[in-house]
Amino acid sequence: LVMPLMGLYAMASEWLAVRVNGAPGVGWFLVVSFFAGMAIEIGRNIRAPKDERPGQHSYTSRWGRQKAVILWLTVTWLTTLSTVLAAMYINFVGLVALLLLLLLTSAVIVAWRFMSYPVTAWAQRFELVSGIWAIAVYLSLGVLPVIFKILR
Repeated sequence: LVMPLMGLYAMASEWLAVRVNGAPGVGWFLVVSFFAGMAIEIGRNIRAPKDERPGQHSYTSRWGRQKAVILWLTVTWLTTLSTVLAAMYINFVGLVALLLLLLLTSAVIVAWRFMSYPVTAWAQRFELVSGIWAIAVYLSLGVLPVIFKILR
């Protein structure tokens, strides 16, 4: 819940500065923030079997490798869906959809490779892809539309 709260705080600060009551589509942005935060949380706690330590929390030890990976993929898919819905409010779906297609492809490749070869190198890529995903989503919903608007 931290990610949506940070997003709401940042947006509310802007709204107070320009004296407006909010923006359409803000609900979808908060949903995006929630799922992006979940992807990061789950991604950082997927571990290779040899990296599991007794008493340490990981989703792979708690739910098993397959369930943890499926949950991570589900959350990344929900992030994708909510990002497209948020992008509709700012009329920026085309580039966002293309970016998300690339990210989804990389997520599926990482998941498939880890399921085939559950080694540390592939386990670490879940956190990396999740971080890149979050940065790309926020840039595509905030910075890129502004840049494209300025350049037009």
